[in-house]
Amino acid sequence: MKKKIILILIVLVVLLMGTALIIGKNYADKIKKPDDGVVEKPAHTVPALLFYQNTTSDAYKADPCNGKSLSFVVRNEPEVGTLEATLKDLLRGALTDDEKKAGFQTEYPRPGLSLVTTTLKDGTLTLTFDDPQNGTTGGSCRVGILWAQIEKTALQFDGVRKVVFQPDTLFQP
Repeated sequence: MKKKIILILIVLVVLLMGTALIIGKNYADKIKKPDDGVVEKPAHTVPALLFYQNTTSDAYKADPCNGKSLSFVVRNEPEVGTLEATLKDLLRGALTDDEKKAGFQTEYPRPGLSLVTTTLKDGTLTLTFDDPQNGTTGGSCRVGILWAQIEKTALQFDGVRKVVFQPDTLFQP
């Protein structure tokens, strides 16, 4: 009798798990993108962190110019080209309404600013930008945060130990 009960419980658990997986897959195949509505999720994605200022953090309240005031939000990026895709997402500055309500803020996008190339060699990631409207200049606080957002986002990737910006006229107070 005990064996029958155990067998029935195992079958029920398997059926419930199968149902949950099917339902979960239907929801996982659709993601909510900021301002775009529901779209199909790319076949192969990986989670990536985008760093933005969080005005509710103790670090921000103590010193909003400190890079420690940055916190992350998670995005699903295509498996191929993830580093570049993640940085371009960061530069779009597309925070969701929920993220904004949670205190996240950014000064991205900057008019005219675009990422041209990414080159990783011996642990140094060189990011080359085009900034025809000088959107990366300004006060030292603002420039420092713009810089730190990109740097922290890039440092999460394997092999990246240092980030260099080109041309060197970028992010100057």
